[in-house]
Amino acid sequence: MTPLSGARYETKYYVPATVRTALRADIERLLSADPHNDGANGYVVTTLYFDTPRRLHYVEKVEGIPIRRRYRIRRYESAPELIHLERKERVYQRHRKQRTLLSPEDYEALTANRISHSDAPLLRSFIVDRAHEGLAPCLVTAYRRLAYVGKADRALRVTLDSELFARRAGTFEDTRYAPALALPRGMTILELKWIHAFPFWMQTLVRKYSLRNAAISKYCLGTD
Repeated sequence: MTPLSGARYETKYYVPATVRTALRADIERLLSADPHNDGANGYVVTTLYFDTPRRLHYVEKVEGIPIRRRYRIRRYESAPELIHLERKERVYQRHRKQRTLLSPEDYEALTANRISHSDAPLLRSFIVDRAHEGLAPCLVTAYRRLAYVGKADRALRVTLDSELFARRAGTFEDTRYAPALALPRGMTILELKWIHAFPFWMQTLVRKYSLRNAAISKYCLGTD
């Protein structure tokens, strides 16, 4: 199979509270802070997920299906007016994320299961897949992220995600259900994304802090 254009490798680890501070200090010595970080606080990411009536995307992730995709709508605390539709694809060990900016009218149409009149290719693909699979918005997650990028290799990216909450919802504005903590308090998810080679310094940090690699999905954690 032809590799995904623009795809990266990705691996994730659970980071317990006991080592988070020391690990973060090591990462900050090795990498540059992402310009979107709000100082030491990072930034808040809010995501609206779509799935089929039988939760096919959830099942595929839990069962480890090697070729899959899912759709989500994402916005950031610093610019809530900017809402993006994203498609996350996986082909074996490689991942690709595509995104397009949504107008307020597009966002309302997608969450209300109406047709959008935008010509954006990703939006048109979503509408076709939504009709074929019966996709509907089902879950909102929110978490705080600290992000870092490689000093020489800007394609290298590390994120530390914590304070993960989730709630059943059909839109960002849907507050019928109270959010629940979806990650044990104090626990952090470390994500490493790269293109060329798994960095040696990351291997060192994995051993130093006994990090546990895991197939982590915030959507699955929130659904659970």
